[in-house]
Amino acid sequence: MTPIHIGLVADPYAPTELARRLDDLGMPEPDGQGWDIEVLSEPFTVGSEETGSALARLKEQARQHHWDLVVGLTELPLHDGDGRYLLIETDPAQRTAVLSMPALGGVRMQARARRALRELVSGMADPRHSGRASGRAPGHP
Repeated sequence: MTPIHIGLVADPYAPTELARRLDDLGMPEPDGQGWDIEVLSEPFTVGSEETGSALARLKEQARQHHWDLVVGLTELPLHDGDGRYLLIETDPAQRTAVLSMPALGGVRMQARARRALRELVSGMADPRHSGRASGRAPGHP
C-alpha cells in the first residue's frame, strides 16, 4: 500500500524542533498504510490572519509539495469566535489543519503533541471525515 505523504509546516525554533522529534508518527497504521512525513520550517503567522487564510496557505503548500495532507504547527494561540482557546482548527475536506502548541500546555508537550497529531492525521486520512472542525484546548470550556 502506498504511504500517505504528510507535510508538517512548523514555525521556526520550538515547533520545528518538536516536529522533527515526532519521527515515530511514520509507523504504519493498523490498516498497514504508512505515513511519509516531511517537516518544513517557516514562519507561520496565524496571529495576523484568520485561520481560514492559514488553512488555505497550507493547502497551497500541500499542492506544491505533493502532500496528501498538511498540518501547521504554531507557537501562537488559536481562538474561536467567542475568544476561547483552540487546540486545533481543521478542514478535513481540504486535508489541512493548524495545531496550536500553547494549547498543549507546558508539561509533557512532546507526548501530547504526538498524540494530538496522530489522532488528527488519522482522522484527516479517513475519507469518511469531511467538514471544518475546531477542537478546544484542554481545560478551556
